[in-house]
Amino acid sequence: MKKLLSQGMIALVLGFTLFGTSPVQAEEHHKPIDFKDVELSEQQKGELEKLHKDMLQTNKQLIQKYIEFGIVSKEKGEKIITHMDSHFNHMKENGFIPKWDKHHHRKDDKKQ
Repeated sequence: MKKLLSQGMIALVLGFTLFGTSPVQAEEHHKPIDFKDVELSEQQKGELEKLHKDMLQTNKQLIQKYIEFGIVSKEKGEKIITHMDSHFNHMKENGFIPKWDKHHHRKDDKKQ
């Protein structure tokens, strides 16, 4: 009985390792994001600006730590921070409405 049980366990483990980890191809569906044309109130823009400022400050602190620990050079860190500031100003100019699909390229377009 023990022999049969141990053989069954071995077969189960081998089955999972051979068939359980086979790569699975997931079909990607790239649907463009359908943003509604809305006008945010000043209060809504203020709320979004506060959240974006908080995220910007946290990300700047993170980059400063990367610089401090030697993960990123000072020049590269300053370039990243400048880019983040630029992105924040761009979002503020656009009323904090994202334009995520602006530079979206589909794989099908690249093949043609």
